[in-house]
Amino acid sequence: MLSMIRPRFFYGWWIVLAAGVATFVSSAFGGVLQSVVLRPMTDEFGWTRSEFTFANTIASILAAFSGLVVGPMVDRRGARPLMLFGSLVFGVTLLATALVTELWQFVALRLVAGVLAGPLIAGVVVNVSVSKWFVRRRGWAISLSSSGFSFATMIMPVAGTAAVTAFGWRGAYVILAMFFWALMLPAALIMRREPEDYGLLPDGQHPGEARTEAERQQVERVRRDLDESYTRHDALRTPAFWMLTLTFGVFVGANIAMLFHAIPYMTGAGFTSTQAGFALATTGISGLVAKFVWGAALQGMHRFGARQFSALAALCAGASTLLMVVATANRSLPVALVACLLWGFGFGSVTPLSEFMWAGYFGRRHLGAVRSASTPFSVGATAAGPLLVAVWFDVAGSYNGAFVAMTIVYALVAVIVLVSREPPPRLAPEP
Repeated sequence: MLSMIRPRFFYGWWIVLAAGVATFVSSAFGGVLQSVVLRPMTDEFGWTRSEFTFANTIASILAAFSGLVVGPMVDRRGARPLMLFGSLVFGVTLLATALVTELWQFVALRLVAGVLAGPLIAGVVVNVSVSKWFVRRRGWAISLSSSGFSFATMIMPVAGTAAVTAFGWRGAYVILAMFFWALMLPAALIMRREPEDYGLLPDGQHPGEARTEAERQQVERVRRDLDESYTRHDALRTPAFWMLTLTFGVFVGANIAMLFHAIPYMTGAGFTSTQAGFALATTGISGLVAKFVWGAALQGMHRFGARQFSALAALCAGASTLLMVVATANRSLPVALVACLLWGFGFGSVTPLSEFMWAGYFGRRHLGAVRSASTPFSVGATAAGPLLVAVWFDVAGSYNGAFVAMTIVYALVAVIVLVSREPPPRLAPEP
C-alpha cells in the first residue's frame, strides 16, 4: 500500500480529483436535478411546489443530525467506506424515483437519499479529506476540488433538461442513475484517510527530509496544524465556531433556494425551459472562475483576508437575486444571464473560502468532528431556504418578494462575516 501511495506524483492530488468528481456528482444529481424535474413532476401529479420541496427539506434536516456521526467517522476511518455505501444507496433511490406514482413514495425516497446517502458522498466527507492532505496548498486544493459544483451547474441544467425533454422525467432518472454510478464509485475507491497513514506529510512532504530553513518552517507549520487542533468540545466554546456556522449556513441556504427555484421562476415569467437551463448553466462558468480566483488569493494571504472575500462573495450573490427580479419583470434574457453569472461567482466562492477558514481556525486532527457539529444548523438553513421560497410562491403566487428578501439576507451575511474573528491559538497539544 505504501509503495502505491508514494509515487513521484503526490497522491493528495488524486484525493482532490476524487473529491471534485464527488462534488460534481452530488451537486448535479442533488439540488440541480431537483430544479430540473420540479416543474414536470408537479405538473404531472398536481403537487404544489411546497409539497415537492418539503421532501427535500425533511431529508436535509434529518441528514444534518446524521452528519454529527459522519464527521468523527471520517476522522477515524476515512472517506472511502462511507462514500462507497452512500453511492450504492443514492443510485438505487434515483432508479426507484422513476417508478414513483404517489407523493409519499417520493418523500420516502428523498428521505433515504438525504439521510443514508447524501451526507456520505460529498460535503464534509470530501472537504475534510482534502484539508487533511494539504496545509500549504490548502487554498488551491479546496478550490480545485470544489470546482465540481461549478461543472455541475454548467452541465446538469442543460443535460438534465435535454434528458427530460427526450425521455420524460422517468426515463431521465434511469439514465442519470447509470451515469451517477459510473462516476461516483471510482471516485470513492480513490479516497484515503490522511497522508500520515502512509508515511507522508501534507503537501507531499516526507518526514526527516527538510533540508532548508524554509522546508523546516513548513514542517513545523504542518505539525502545529495537527497538534494545536481544536477538539469538537473546545471548538463549540468559541464565538468563531458559531459565527462561521451562522454565516455560511445562511449563505448556503439562500444559495440553494436560488438554485432550486431559478428555473421555475424564469419559466413562469415566460422564458423557455431551454433559456432558463442555459442561464442557470452559466453560473457554473463564473463559479469556476471564482474557484481559481480564490485559489490563487488564498495561497498568499492570512485567514483575516478570507473574511473580506466572503463578504464580497455574499454581496455579489445579493446583487444577483435583485437582478433576477428585474430580468423576470422585463423578460430580459441578457439581464438574467448577468444575474446568473454574478450569482455563480458568489456561490462559487463559498466552499473554498469557508473550508479554508474552518481548517485554518480549528486544525485538521478533529476537523471532521468539528465540521459536522455545524451541520444541524447549516443543513437546516439549507433545507429551510428552498421551502420558505416555495411557501412564499404558493401564498403570493410570485417569486418576486422572496428574491428581494434573499437580497437582504445576503447583505446581512456580508455584515456578519466582517465582524467575526478567528479563535485564539490552542497551545496545548492534543495527545
